[in-house]
Amino acid sequence: DGTEKTLITNEYVHLIYAADDWVYYRTSSSGSANPPKLYRMRVDGTEKTLLSEGYKASVTELYVVDGWVYYYYGSMLYRVRTDGTGETQLGSVYTYRSLYEYVFISDGWIYSFVRETPQSLALTLQKMRADGTEKTALDDSIGNNGTIFAVVGDWVYYSVPFGEKLDDEEGTMLTYSDKIYKIRTDGTDKQEIVI
Repeated sequence: DGTEKTLITNEYVHLIYAADDWVYYRTSSSGSANPPKLYRMRVDGTEKTLLSEGYKASVTELYVVDGWVYYYYGSMLYRVRTDGTGETQLGSVYTYRSLYEYVFISDGWIYSFVRETPQSLALTLQKMRADGTEKTALDDSIGNNGTIFAVVGDWVYYSVPFGEKLDDEEGTMLTYSDKIYKIRTDGTDKQEIVI
């Protein structure tokens, strides 16, 4: 209702994520003397804990799942326990817009789009265990862009843009839209969903 407004930190905060009774946030950098830091604290401002620091803490998106904070910096996906221990680099993911468009965590698996190299245009839909092991390609025919939007049961749902050239009396026009697909979490039975 807008009452009981309370200041819980004086820091300049760039990214905020709330889960349970905790607030996860990143501070902004003011140069190499004060690099960004990733923290968590109680919603009342107590129990502040440093989770990560340095430029990998310049996260743009993060998740909190099953006692772990998953976050992205550069082209790398990291995780750290919510108490600040066990920080691990899990591998590269493709992000162009937002982590949430490319990474989905479900039932102990991370689903993401990856590139073989930073210069590569082709994406692969991949799954890996939440600890970064058992990387498995599910679909290597994505093209250069896509969005994962759900994992339901044994199915991963995602969209891939495609272009189509149309000729009419006014000339040739290229149109873009998305095709929606589903594929089983083991990489079989890919199907286009027609709407």
